[in-house]
Amino acid sequence: MLKSTLSLTLLLSSQILHADQLTQLIDLYRADGITQFNDRHEISTTNRAAIVREANISHCGSCLACHSRAESGSFDEHQVNIPGFGRWDD
Repeated sequence: MLKSTLSLTLLLSSQILHADQLTQLIDLYRADGITQFNDRHEISTTNRAAIVREANISHCGSCLACHSRAESGSFDEHQVNIPGFGRWDD
């Protein structure tokens, strides 16, 4: 995710961002987000789809949907609250 975020930041700061470049970066960011999601979450594809659908989450890279303190870098599993399912408890 860092690579795509850095690329987007550089393009935005240089104001050389075309629509097709933005689309490519968004696709890269989402793909990387899904890869990281799969690496960090023990969840089946079926359950992941159900959670995304029921929680009304746009995609699995939407960390803030379940990790309320993600912006501050906290992904503590004890602070996870899945919309439509409740607090994560393993």
